[in-house]
Amino acid sequence: MPALPDAAHSICNARGRARSQFRASPSHYALTLLAAVAGAVFAARQILLHIAPGDAGYGSALLGYHYYTWAFIGFAVAIALTAIALLFDRQFAQADLSKPAAAGLLARAAVWLVIALVALNVVSTLLECGFAACPDNPVSYQLLKSTR
Repeated sequence: MPALPDAAHSICNARGRARSQFRASPSHYALTLLAAVAGAVFAARQILLHIAPGDAGYGSALLGYHYYTWAFIGFAVAIALTAIALLFDRQFAQADLSKPAAAGLLARAAVWLVIALVALNVVSTLLECGFAACPDNPVSYQLLKSTR
């Protein structure tokens, strides 16, 4: 079930980062921080579900850690780096706002790539779980199974 919160975090994080390219604003960094904190909370929940002695965890491990642990580490790093970025006050100085900077082709492509990946993640989650709660260990696409 953590796929939909991850999708929400991706949208918020992409929006916050893309908007701060044109003009740095504390509210954009705040949105990024809030999204990263929400992602960290969801990842921490998964970690706490499997912290009991004898529980091998859910899914396979990568470099000794499960994916939800890597997600928590990634969110913690994002929180720390965003907080460090907020330390540089000069970026919030008033600039000439009469003509906003145009987004480059690479920036627009990156934003559309994130939007496409989030949309595909939502479609994949709907196919896998349908409109009910996701099973603990999904091995088939519930929505496709129910339409046959």
